[in-house]
Amino acid sequence: MYLTADMLREKDACEDQVTIFEEEWPDGVEVTVEAILRAVELWLDIDWFVHQFLPAPVRKAYNEVMTSAQRAYDEVIAPAQKAYNEGIASARKAYDEVVDPARKAYNEAIAPARKAYDEAITLAPKAYKEATASVKKAYHKTQVLALYKALKEL
Repeated sequence: MYLTADMLREKDACEDQVTIFEEEWPDGVEVTVEAILRAVELWLDIDWFVHQFLPAPVRKAYNEVMTSAQRAYDEVIAPAQKAYNEGIASARKAYDEVVDPARKAYNEAIAPARKAYDEAITLAPKAYKEATASVKKAYHKTQVLALYKALKEL
């Protein structure tokens, strides 16, 4: 199978993926083991390609192999994943021990300003409405009179 950037675009491939493909293979590429290995190195989305370009029976066989491979991969990386999670947990705990008191102090420090701000945004609309009420009333009166005068001249 020969694959081109235009073929990828016809299937609505992500433009960043098409750009990577086009930089590597400006004139397209014959899909070979070497090309697929290079695509994997370039982080091109092989699964997307499979689901867009391969017929259902081939996709099914591919998915069966990949499901088995994923299971095996998960089993092999489980100890490393566990160690990673434990390492992150202790780092998170240490981080929280430093950050939580700082966050609490920050919140306490800004509390008065936050309260004043909240009061201002509550009171400001009321004060604005009160300050503009008489002017708004006069404006509307002028508007009514202007419309009435315009209608009389029709």
